[in-house]
Amino acid sequence: MPASASPGPAPRGCTCAVRVARGLALRSVTSSREDGGGALERFYARLARRLYRWRGLVWLLGLLACGGFAYLVFDSSGDLDPPLMALSVALVLWVLGLLTTIHGFAEPLPDLGGASALARLRGRIARLVRWVMAWVMTALAAVVVLVSARALALAFRSLSG
Repeated sequence: MPASASPGPAPRGCTCAVRVARGLALRSVTSSREDGGGALERFYARLARRLYRWRGLVWLLGLLACGGFAYLVFDSSGDLDPPLMALSVALVLWVLGLLTTIHGFAEPLPDLGGASALARLRGRIARLVRWVMAWVMTALAAVVVLVSARALALAFRSLSG
């Protein structure tokens, strides 16, 4: 299916879910051609494009998390609250991961067809960097999930005892 093709009219009696599924299938076919790379890079590219409209909210959440952590560290009256500090650190890590994904994968990679040798080399290097970044982001996401679970366990333990 060409990238400019539309899914066409839905058959009579077609539900809204089928129309949405047809649109998503078309978008996934065209975006996989645009992005190039493997499944992991395409996943992050699609995620970044979906999250891009929310980047202002993510930045605000990051500023609030950093402000909360700074308040807990600098304005504490001698007694630090480890559960809240752990939760704010976990939130900062989530925001950093989201911002890196949004700004690192939102732009499609350039098309290398018909380009000069130097442009093709730069394009290949960009693809390599994106591939490495996708694997690093996956590893960091696993670490952030563990940090978040640990912070939540610490917070629940302090609430119960």
